[in-house]
Amino acid sequence: MGELTKSSSPKTGFKPGLGAVLYTVSMQAVLCRHNVDEILYQLGLCESPTASIVELASCPHRIEEIKQHLEDETSGELREEIGGAILDHLEQFSRGLALNPTAERFAFTLEVGNLDHLYEMATGMSLQEEIEFSLQEFDRQVEERRRRLETRHAWRPEEPQSRVDDELSFRHYKPGSPGWFSGRLNDAPALLGQKLPPQKAEKLAVSLERSLYKYRGQNRLTRSEQTEISQRDTYFSQGLEPRVQFPEQGEAPGVEGYMKQPPAEGPRVLEFPLDEGGYAYLMFDGHHRAAAQMLQGGRTFSNVTVMYLDDFDTRYGLSEQDVLDAIRDLHTHLYMTDRPVPR
Repeated sequence: MGELTKSSSPKTGFKPGLGAVLYTVSMQAVLCRHNVDEILYQLGLCESPTASIVELASCPHRIEEIKQHLEDETSGELREEIGGAILDHLEQFSRGLALNPTAERFAFTLEVGNLDHLYEMATGMSLQEEIEFSLQEFDRQVEERRRRLETRHAWRPEEPQSRVDDELSFRHYKPGSPGWFSGRLNDAPALLGQKLPPQKAEKLAVSLERSLYKYRGQNRLTRSEQTEISQRDTYFSQGLEPRVQFPEQGEAPGVEGYMKQPPAEGPRVLEFPLDEGGYAYLMFDGHHRAAAQMLQGGRTFSNVTVMYLDDFDTRYGLSEQDVLDAIRDLHTHLYMTDRPVPR
């Protein structure tokens, strides 16, 4: 038998093969990852890393613990986890999802010094450029959301409409029967629904955007599984302007046409689970059909197609930006107009 080498097995005399080496390396990686997960759990960074990283960075005792862990030669993954949690927190802040933007921006400026110190300790790099970008992006998102919601609130038809009654409430509307010669129903109320004050609209938009980022693509998303939804939980996002065409015109049925001959399908909405419980629905298509149901006295929208946050992109071809744009165009009223709605 040949002479044993230092790398040979003392029992068999065979050199360890590549499989054994890879197994050893993989086991070391597993043990290292287990240690990192254990440390992250102890530091409170497993359940909600972006929320916990701020508390962690402000606690001197925890900072000393992290220093000791980072002195270990296998601390590479831990450094990445801490740096990643800080960058995730900055990204979340930059979305401007603030119910009180002034207060939340001020709170952020107080915490970034600690975050910068922790980030430099973990990665060896400064966080100043990322902080400046996050503040600028926060302001931009808040201003853009507010501007678009206020634009929706302020819009109204510039010209008088021939088929509407400015004095009539939509709750008191009686469609009547189609005229024997004209085929027309009674003229419609000028406004359907009620305008949502800009401040309330802004808070609602923030809630929906938070839901979008929290639940998008999430496995096991709880769904309401409803095909009939309450009007009070439903918000419009109609095209370029908050209006619908009332009269039937040629091939365009308008609200009037849908009242005379109800379609088999109702509007299409996206469902948002809310942190305070329940669901909100944002309407993407079918505003004319929805308006017809409201003018017929309904308190719910029926025969709706409900989209969900876990598959709206793969099933319906909508992007995250499409949903964000729809949220920032939300409104709770629809003007009734004569002319077709621009697409």
